[in-house]
Formats: sequence, structure tokens, C-alpha cells
Amino acid sequence: MTIRADKPLRDIFALPEFAPMKGQFIASASNWFAGGKEAMTLSDLGRIQPTWAAQDMAGGLSRLQQIAQRGNEYVFSFQKDNPARLIHLPADQKASDPFVLLLAGGAYGAVCTLVESLPVAARLNAMGYDCFCLNYRTATPESMVHGLMPAPLDDIANALRWIIEQYGPNPYLMAGFSAGGHACALWGTAHLGAQHYGLSQPAALLLDYPLNSLLSMPPSPVLDYLMQGLFGTGYNQSIAAEYAADRHIDLAYPPVWIEKAMDDDTIPAKDTEALCAALRNAHVPFFCETVTSGGHGFGLGSNTPASGWVERSVSWVKGLNLKTEQEG
Repeated sequence: MTIRADKPLRDIFALPEFAPMKGQFIASASNWFAGGKEAMTLSDLGRIQPTWAAQDMAGGLSRLQQIAQRGNEYVFSFQKDNPARLIHLPADQKASDPFVLLLAGGAYGAVCTLVESLPVAARLNAMGYDCFCLNYRTATPESMVHGLMPAPLDDIANALRWIIEQYGPNPYLMAGFSAGGHACALWGTAHLGAQHYGLSQPAALLLDYPLNSLLSMPPSPVLDYLMQGLFGTGYNQSIAAEYAADRHIDLAYPPVWIEKAMDDDTIPAKDTEALCAALRNAHVPFFCETVTSGGHGFGLGSNTPASGWVERSVSWVKGLNLKTEQEG
């Protein structure tokens, strides 16, 4: 079956090659597709969420279908009694040693792998990069009391340890979207990230409309809900500051590419500006590409001015590596 934008989701999800992906296309503590959403098509999803491009989602699904049809296992549980999962998309012709670990967003209430990670992983596969999409743990009724953090960071650490055990200690890049970008940004810090877990830093972070800090968000019931979900009923500004990436960036922080649309009405511009200022002050190489439109949640962004950002970001990272070699 060809993955088309006009096919009902229930027909796509029912394909035998996608059986291991049950509950993983948009992962959350509850069934995100409940209430009739499985009767919708990819095009319908795009009409409900205008930044979700049906053609990009179809492309990501088609790539995953190709991999699944080869008969190899591609969805992995890497820790006992943990709902987090890794989805492996190996390149057909590997052209680069670094693999890419991708974390989709979803306000820490879901992980929208179908929308963001799969389409970008498909593009990276075509460029010769092996990819792993991480469906990290998200909010539950229990986390609304005790807090979700640092569970997503624990999941990154355990996923990387599993990858190293299975495939060796290769260098890696991280790509993060929205809340997934926040987790990636924290992973670069010394007190909560790779160094804290005794793991190597990523070679670079590719952040697509990332959240940097909840402290930059305007006061609202939604913000209160997010704060409680991440930090529990006893949340305060102090704990939020611990999880504000820009407040913990030093010279050891990895290089960063940031992709951002000017009409993003979810992440305030000042939040991205604070992250850029912190990177600049710490003398960390970074590039922030701001496009005129695209909103929030565009993922690969084929129908937006951000189209091609994956290729541009990878080229920028390669340029940094070439410069280091020349200087060395």
C-alpha cells in the first residue's frame, strides 16, 4: 500500500508492517487518536493543525514502511518497565559516522513522532545518516502531582547507552522539536545533560522552534498546567530556573542550529532570543535561522520558507568540523 495523504489513518495503522508502531506514531500516556481521529486522513490532520504538512507525514511513513518491509526489528524497548521506545531508521547508504537522535515535541503531553521526527529522519536517511526517534515519557496523572522531570532526560541517557551497547560509541547529533527541543537543549548542559549522566556530548544540536525556558512564557492557566506537569504540585520559579537551558550554558555546550518562524505564536520570540544571547555570551558556535512564516510545529517544513533547513543545518555542522580540522 502506498502511503497517501487521503487514506484514513486506521487503514495506514492497520498495515502489518506497522504493527510494532501501535501507540507510537503520537505517543502519550493515553490514546491520542481516540475519539474518532483514526477515521481522519493525513490531510484532515493538516486541516486541524495547519502546520502539520500531510505530504511530509506521508513521506516519513513511506520511509518507515520501506524499512519495516525488510523484516528487521525497528521498534525497541530499551529499559524494563519503561514505556519509552526507540524507532530505528537506518540509512540505505550510510555516508556519515554520526547518527542522529530525534525528539519530537508535544508539550510534554505527547511525542508527535509522526509529524516531526519521522519526516526529518526520512530526509536525514537520504543524506546518509542513521536515525533513532525517541518516544520519551510524557505527563501522566501521577506526574501532575510529583512532576515528570527528569524522566525524559533519563530516557535520553538510557536510549544512548542502549545504542552504544548495540552499535558502538559513535558520535551523534540531536534534533529536537518544541518540547523535544527543550529536552535536547537541557541535554547540552553540565548539570542535567550528557556530562551529568557520564556520556559524551552530542556533536551538535539541531533545534526546530525549541522551547528554552518556561520562565519566558507569559502567565496563563496553560503555563501553570505545564509547570505542574513538569515539576509537580510544589513547583516554583527556582525549580523552573534549573530547567531553563539558557541559564546553564558554558563553553563546553555543543554547537547549535536553531530554526524559528517569526509567526510562531507558541514559543515567544524572547525565549529564543534568551537562548541565543546565552550561546553568544558563552562563545558557543550557533546559527539561528529565522524565517518569515511557518508557525509552530512545521517539522520538515516543506510547505514553508523553512524548507531545506535540514540540509542547511547539516551543511553548517559539517562546516564547523572542517574548520576544526583545518585549525588543528
